[in-house]
Amino acid sequence: ITPDPRKLIGPITAWLYSHPFEQLVAAGVTGTNGKTTTANLVKQIWQLSGVQSALIGTLGVQIGGENLPTARTTPEADELQALAATTLEKGCTNLVMEVSSHAIDQSRVKGCRYKVVAFTNLTQDHLDYHLSMENYFQAKANLFVTEYAKVAVINIDDSYGKKLSKQVKIPVVTVSRKDSTADWYLAKAEIKNGLYQVEIKSKSGESLSENFALLGDYNLDNLLLAVAIVNSAGLSLDKIASTISKLQSVPGRLESVNAGQKFTALVDYA
Repeated sequence: ITPDPRKLIGPITAWLYSHPFEQLVAAGVTGTNGKTTTANLVKQIWQLSGVQSALIGTLGVQIGGENLPTARTTPEADELQALAATTLEKGCTNLVMEVSSHAIDQSRVKGCRYKVVAFTNLTQDHLDYHLSMENYFQAKANLFVTEYAKVAVINIDDSYGKKLSKQVKIPVVTVSRKDSTADWYLAKAEIKNGLYQVEIKSKSGESLSENFALLGDYNLDNLLLAVAIVNSAGLSLDKIASTISKLQSVPGRLESVNAGQKFTALVDYA
């Protein structure tokens, strides 16, 4: 008998499905902005590298070539474990998903164990639910513990990200567009012929120089996070580099429309 059955739904369902998260290379992305694009870039990098992957998030569920609708960014605990089990059944080895603050607070990710969890940023949102920015931050921070993850990837250009990086007890990988002391940082980003020419460097001396088609400073944040996530999950920088120029924008997120016209056309839901 328990006063809080919500906290047991995930672990019980995980047991029922033979702990699918333990068998997957799973990544969870949280933060106010950038979750959808970052998660999508991670899935694209994996797929383009020949790694069969699934995605769970705002735009629904993609498992292999199938699209399934969902009611929430992060499904309820039992549905989440079922989707992870389906991911394995369909022959996928990797899973990336968006993790909302509501989901963390409501124990929807209980029973999940990610290889990597990532933090994009924190701006004012969902205060009708969390009531204060400190509560909102703490809800996000609760994902960055050994119960849920082995490694944290954190954007330290965001003030809350910097704060989080200093208090997390699991190993931390930092990313930055401005700070060359970060584990991954942007050494160069120039726009030529409508594309970014980016150079990303790591603290260990590795670097990649590629074209990147998603415009906007925040997409550079998303790219840095995606590169650090897939690398922390085991993908070599050579394989990552070969995918960067092929990455496409997410539907409705500063999405480029090219029908041969002489002007730039973008669709942006925000």
